[in-house]
Amino acid sequence: MQLLGKALAFLFAPLASLTTIVTPMLAALAHRPPAEGDFALAAFLVSSGLVTIFCGLWAASQRVLHVQFRRQSEVEAARAHGAQLFREALIGAAGQPIVVMGVDMNAPLSFAGGHDALQSCLGGPDAAKLAVALDTLLAKGTGFEFNAMTSEHRVMMVRGVSVGGRVAVFFREERNLEGSEADGRAVLDSLSIPIWVRNKDLALRWVNRAFLDATGNATIERAMQSNVAFDRTELELAATARDDGAPVVAKRYAMVAGQRRALALTLQPLDDVGVAGSAVDVTDVAQAEIKLQTHIEGLDDILDNFETAVVAFDSRHRLVTSNKAFATLFDLPEKWLRGHPTDSDVLDRLREERHIPEQRDFAAWKRLQSELFDTLEGTAEELWHLPGGISVRVLAGRNTFGGITFRFEDVSDRLKLESTCNTLHQVQKATLDTLDDGVAIVGTDGRVKVYNSAFSRLWHLKDEELLTQPHIRNIAELCAERIGRDQTWEIVASGVAASEPHRLNDWGKVGRADGKVISLTMSRLPDGSTLATFVDLSEAMRFELELQGHQNAA
Repeated sequence: MQLLGKALAFLFAPLASLTTIVTPMLAALAHRPPAEGDFALAAFLVSSGLVTIFCGLWAASQRVLHVQFRRQSEVEAARAHGAQLFREALIGAAGQPIVVMGVDMNAPLSFAGGHDALQSCLGGPDAAKLAVALDTLLAKGTGFEFNAMTSEHRVMMVRGVSVGGRVAVFFREERNLEGSEADGRAVLDSLSIPIWVRNKDLALRWVNRAFLDATGNATIERAMQSNVAFDRTELELAATARDDGAPVVAKRYAMVAGQRRALALTLQPLDDVGVAGSAVDVTDVAQAEIKLQTHIEGLDDILDNFETAVVAFDSRHRLVTSNKAFATLFDLPEKWLRGHPTDSDVLDRLREERHIPEQRDFAAWKRLQSELFDTLEGTAEELWHLPGGISVRVLAGRNTFGGITFRFEDVSDRLKLESTCNTLHQVQKATLDTLDDGVAIVGTDGRVKVYNSAFSRLWHLKDEELLTQPHIRNIAELCAERIGRDQTWEIVASGVAASEPHRLNDWGKVGRADGKVISLTMSRLPDGSTLATFVDLSEAMRFELELQGHQNAA
């Protein structure tokens, strides 16, 4: 009892002290001196305050305990839900190989051969891609699904998902090399063309036997380990095909079976797989192209020695070759010509430089020139009179390129010479026409080159018959029909063919079939032609006979 009394005294001593302090404060608030009931009131107020404080502290502690309990319950519920999902995922695998991993596990769990499937995929050409996907799945929970090639060259669909704080990796074999696919591989292996497949990381994932033979690899595994490529740029071409999603074709030189060969590489993108490639040996074609190019260059050298300007266009209207005379004639840069312009470009350039005839409708004229590529048969000839006073003879004909070859010949000097000759001929004929004697110049070929009016009147010949430069045999036939047959033109023919010019003047008088007497004189001109002069002596002979008759009568 004493101890209890002491304990109560110890507990209530502060309360009594606090009550003693509060009592005067209550009296002061009431504005009066302390009374007997003030101590009891103060004790009641102090006790009530302490009880209130104690109850508040107890309620706060209970609230904290309640929050902690609720959080622990949520964690347990999440764990239970994750375990449920995990079990559902395993049940949904339906016997597929599966591997379960997690940071809280000492070792991955394997079901239905999942461990072997994972190791096979990690030993294949897509191992790096799979390893990165697994690390990302474990670290961030990012799922994935793609096809991976195994070390046995099987295609495995790999799917990784995050389940309840752990990850599950499912495997399903998509394709194998049995049955029809094995037959397909046998067919590809039987081809002599190297064929290969690269994944999206450009690592080899399959090759055929021709590829192994061409690259000198005994097995597919060795080729895949070294990631063999025909040419160092082949991987760049494959990357371009993969990124652009379009086939890439290129020609490269590479060592094949110890020999340098020309290969036509074709890289074909494959959806969700990578890039398929093939290499066709085009060495013979490349050598033929080199020989052809050498032949063309040789022809160019020959054409450059021609004075005639030559230019050839192919079936696409593009310039194939031209010689220096063409560039010089039309003042065209050889560098520009080596750019293989079209015929339209060339005509436009010639028009700018005023090297074509003036045209009222240039577009229509150019269209007619272009239509020659479709309509020309045989050869065509045209004469261009250029603004600079130059005359060009243009000859067009088909070529072996399927296009047209044009030849341009500067005939300005020839036309001037022909004009001069024609003028001289006209002057000569005008001079001869003033003579009363019939004059004809017979060329070395037996044709009448020049004649005068007295000659045509004497032999009853028309100008249109003589303008064609007929042969003396033809003239003899015409004269025989109109005058009668005699020996006159046979004598002329003998004189033209005579080898001794000094005897040509010995013919004298010739009796013509119509009774006229013709004096025939022939002389050889410096160019080998024969000048035949015919004089009608009939009137003179008649006058001479009449004069002799009068003299005899006298």
